[in-house]
Amino acid sequence: MTADGLDDAIGWRPTLSRAAAEAWGAHSVYPEPVYHATTADTAAIIRQEGFNLDRQRFGRFWGNGVYGTTDSAIAARYAAALGSGAQVLELRLNVRRVLSVHLSQRHPASAIEQVLAPIPNGFARYVEIGEALRTGRSAVDPRAEALTRLMREAGYDVLEIVEPGFTPAVGGAQVVIFDPRMVVVIDEERDE
Repeated sequence: MTADGLDDAIGWRPTLSRAAAEAWGAHSVYPEPVYHATTADTAAIIRQEGFNLDRQRFGRFWGNGVYGTTDSAIAARYAAALGSGAQVLELRLNVRRVLSVHLSQRHPASAIEQVLAPIPNGFARYVEIGEALRTGRSAVDPRAEALTRLMREAGYDVLEIVEPGFTPAVGGAQVVIFDPRMVVVIDEERDE
């Protein structure tokens, strides 16, 4: 085990064979496959270097992290929106704590309020972190960074948004992994 509690019998690498990825993530509390849609060029970089959040062009509504979905149809929808040559990567996670939020479209609270509700003083703390970031004139998106810091502060590795169906405002079922080294790409061609 590493200092952060992750199983290091199989060391982290950006891409692993299915068998190695399963061994690497054997103690993960999130065993489901996760899919990530991206361009062919970016897929090649991710396979070689891993996810680099500094290169993330969009998709920070739920915080700074690696975005994916457990629904392959939603991943295909994102891939189609990216245009020809887009790819869907299958990912394996090695995480310890997941905040799973089932959004209700009938709930009077906004989506972000529904996400923050399970965290004690979540909304107040989110506003406090956001204000501190705005005061510091940070180059990062203060809303996304505030949510990321709050989730990490509360001990969560992953935010899972469960949405019935797909709405443009939410984007369907989402899984956001805040640390890119808790994610590997499964490469069926690899033989390790």
